[in-house]
Amino acid sequence: MNRQLISKSSIEINTSASIIWEALIRPEIAKEYFFGAEIMTDWKKGSSITFKGEFNGNKYEEKG
Repeated sequence: MNRQLISKSSIEINTSASIIWEALIRPEIAKEYFFGAEIMTDWKKGSSITFKGEFNGNKYEEKG
């Protein structure tokens, strides 16, 4: 059996798009909601992004 599983979620944030963008691209802010991960990217279309950190005593590095 071949099934495609999809999970969706949404949230409404009552602020301006510019404040949301700042929260996404400023590493010191993003670190707060990415469990302390260091985020490395240049935020240009097609560029890579790396999340590096430690969770529950386990170091990790995720790339995309």
